[in-house]
Amino acid sequence: MSISIPLISSPVSEPWTAWALLVLLVLASLANVLQPGVVAGSFMTVLAKPERQYTETQHTVLGQICLHLFQMGTLAMAYYLLCFQTGAFTAMRYGVILLLIAVLYGAKVLSMLLVGYTFQLRKRCASIGTHYGNLICVFCCCLYPVLLLLYHYGVTPFLRVLLLVLTGMFIVLVFLKYCRAYLVKPMALCYILLAVLTMDVLPLVGAYYGTVYILSQRFV
Repeated sequence: MSISIPLISSPVSEPWTAWALLVLLVLASLANVLQPGVVAGSFMTVLAKPERQYTETQHTVLGQICLHLFQMGTLAMAYYLLCFQTGAFTAMRYGVILLLIAVLYGAKVLSMLLVGYTFQLRKRCASIGTHYGNLICVFCCCLYPVLLLLYHYGVTPFLRVLLLVLTGMFIVLVFLKYCRAYLVKPMALCYILLAVLTMDVLPLVGAYYGTVYILSQRFV
């Protein structure tokens, strides 16, 4: 008489995880197909001046939707794999984390629009918004291979440090973009630091602790 031994739930043991990673890759590919050169253009503008305009890439609604879904899905999976320790690794939990990332993502966009409207910087904010979107694209493209390593090997010390380095580089690049766009006098540096901490660092930290809270609950 055979006795079935239940397997411990983990990213590797759950088939949906591999499918989710594949869907994210398909979304990134579709975004690049529908908007030829969008990924390569994002990498090219990493160190470019924010006031410079780029018209080589023709944006489409469907292409932008695919790109945003890839970015939010990649961030959500990264938080899930980073914070997961015990319990069931389920698609429902991933969906709740994805919803959290989408809310923070939308709040970031609204805050940038509000700043542009309040201080009459709509044209400049539109320019910095384009470069900021390119930085997120680059960040998520670099993050995706790390997701594959997290999926296969778990959260090792090396991968944890690698995630911190990637995130730190992203924050530094955002800070430099803001400085090149808004730094007209030394006093403005204080406001730029506050803006980066409020609109970039705080959402990343909030998403981390929000994910930890979600994984500690039993409603998902």
